[in-house]
Amino acid sequence: MYPLNAVETIMLAALFAQVILTFGLYVELGRRRYAEFFGHKVQSDEIALKDEAWSDNARKASNSVNNQFQLPVLFYVACLIALWMRISMIEAILAWLFVISRYVHAGIHITTNNVRHRHAAFFAGFAFLAIIWIALLVRFVFGGQ
Repeated sequence: MYPLNAVETIMLAALFAQVILTFGLYVELGRRRYAEFFGHKVQSDEIALKDEAWSDNARKASNSVNNQFQLPVLFYVACLIALWMRISMIEAILAWLFVISRYVHAGIHITTNNVRHRHAAFFAGFAFLAIIWIALLVRFVFGGQ
């Protein structure tokens, strides 16, 4: 392994922060489902093949976990390509803005679930990620660093 420069370290820290968010949401989902299952609010035959028996509280956490395997997948790929192409500071900053938007999105999702606020956080993250991909594409097409 070679030593990472400061910009690469910043990007990898953002990537790890996104992974930590995903694991944290899994823990929260498990906590909510555990409480409902062992509190006898749901029965195993009700939840074996579908999620409808879980409370809205548990489904909010479940939906938030599922969301971590949508847009963030493109983020992970962009991070790897950016590191391979020698990431720029702009891309590293955008990566952190994306991750922050995902934390905000997840926080809204598992609490108030206000769709308007959640959509705003999603759109911000989408925009940050789209800019990263555009920057990578431009560098790839024009051979720039």
